[in-house]
Amino acid sequence: MDILSDLINALRLKSVVYFKHHFCSPWGMDSQKSNFAQFHMLVRGRCMLKMEGKPMPITLYSGDMVLFPHGTPHQIMDDLKTECHSGQQVVDKIINGESVFEGDEVNSTLICGHYELDKSLDHPFYQSLPEMIHLKSAELINSNDLKTIITMIIQETQSGKLGSSTVSTKLAEVLFIKAIRHFLESNTKGNSFLIALKDQKIQEVLNAIHNSPEENWSLNSLSRKAGISRTLLATKFREMVGETPMKYLFKWRMMLAKNLLQNSNQTSLEVASQIGYQSETAFNRAFKAHFDLTPHKFKKSLKTEN
Repeated sequence: MDILSDLINALRLKSVVYFKHHFCSPWGMDSQKSNFAQFHMLVRGRCMLKMEGKPMPITLYSGDMVLFPHGTPHQIMDDLKTECHSGQQVVDKIINGESVFEGDEVNSTLICGHYELDKSLDHPFYQSLPEMIHLKSAELINSNDLKTIITMIIQETQSGKLGSSTVSTKLAEVLFIKAIRHFLESNTKGNSFLIALKDQKIQEVLNAIHNSPEENWSLNSLSRKAGISRTLLATKFREMVGETPMKYLFKWRMMLAKNLLQNSNQTSLEVASQIGYQSETAFNRAFKAHFDLTPHKFKKSLKTEN
């Protein structure tokens, strides 16, 4: 499995499509800070977007999509002078079949929803995602797959056919992955985990760790895998990923362990062996150091929550 797929699976991505709705001017929604990654897709018309911390508004055109990976507060409206209503209230009214933003003529059509992500994922990938990803229709001329997915979501949300809700939800999850991939391919500058994913030498090391976490990796063996010196690997890895290769290995093993304990019937000993620990005692010590509770207490807490 490739690194991006590994990380998306670790995020436990789940999409929710609220609605596809026609808005008449004047209309505006104020979305507060959210625990979810929110998205808007402009099916028809033109509108304005204001984001907290950004002085200049953004114009959205038909076919554009905006994704807020960290649930950043923002406002979306037909005109900058329009008063915005609570985004949550607007969503609730539309879902309940109530009328909102009534007028004589439809100004815009939007599809809105969110992505549920496992925010407990302590990983530089999620932390490196920008506050907003703007997929511009005019720039997707050569991205036929992205345009196709967007078109299919639009069609499914208005078809009313059996299973259309499930289809649009699954397509929205694919769209999230495609949007992240598009962002990675179109951004080449900076020192972050997103750039590290495209660095051949660092990618070799990340692939080794992700594909074989049970291996007895050391800085020496990882540097040989990348074909560079220990010093250069340590320097480049820290600059791009934000931590040392061995620290990254440790944290990835702990994330895998948490997932296995949470979603399988494996014992602590079986999990320990699967992620590279020679004894259950050493694994228990490492898990407690990272999560501040033992694997046994972690599994017990899951039963309490359920």
